[in-house]
Amino acid sequence: MLMGLMGGRDMKRNFSLFSVLGITALLCLPAQADFLDKLKSGIKAVGDVLIQDEDSCSSITGLVGSVFGYGTATQAADIGCLVGGELMEILGEEDQEELAKSTEQAIATGESSTFEGANSGVQGTVKVTDTTTTQQQASIVVLKDKVQEMPPLELIGAEYAATAGTNVRGGPGTDYKVVGTLTAADTVQVIAKVEDQSWYLIGQGGVATGFVYQSLLAPTGQIGWGKPAPEGEVAELEVSTQVTCRTIEQQVTLDDGSVHTEQITACQKPDGTWEMA
Repeated sequence: MLMGLMGGRDMKRNFSLFSVLGITALLCLPAQADFLDKLKSGIKAVGDVLIQDEDSCSSITGLVGSVFGYGTATQAADIGCLVGGELMEILGEEDQEELAKSTEQAIATGESSTFEGANSGVQGTVKVTDTTTTQQQASIVVLKDKVQEMPPLELIGAEYAATAGTNVRGGPGTDYKVVGTLTAADTVQVIAKVEDQSWYLIGQGGVATGFVYQSLLAPTGQIGWGKPAPEGEVAELEVSTQVTCRTIEQQVTLDDGSVHTEQITACQKPDGTWEMA
């Protein structure tokens, strides 16, 4: 879950229409006839929460989760913390949405991206200015009846899609039992890659559900936090992890030529999500 302050910046964060619109685009929520009505009703409620507690992103989690109909804690709610402050105030809704997409892509892939407003003349660049990796002990939440082993991991925290039908196994190898299957184009949360092995640990809602061979999954360019945790008994397993932090620079040029810049730092968490450092 993305929580905390916008690293090192003393500014007021505002939750505009984009913050919620961006969540819908990033999470690929299913279309609903009344979705926009829910969206609009949620905007004011979310904004009211941030006015009361502008320094807390985590305080809006349950509220936004209820707006979108999620049954459990929703990591998606806190994505609004990624794009705040001055940029939220000066950009229109469409440009805000494009900025959020580019920011998510930069965090998920480590690659820079650009965008240009179709009607506003706004140009934007989101680039990774620094990446650091540290070794840390972490607790990974797993489904007890599916995950048999937890080797050292390199955290990833991104959405991937199956390139073909494949088995999900209880450990990083074909000698482990099959605990599930994926069909081509199914999307999953890749929590981590097994160190020195070509296997991914996958899961949903922050709970690990098994391992898939690396070549059978491809990144979508999204973080992808939309699915709730699966049902079943869980356990926490201690494991050594490589944790990556990325410093992201968001820069936009308005149609009047003025340039505005924000900087954030996001770090991986052992549940497959990212948080503000």
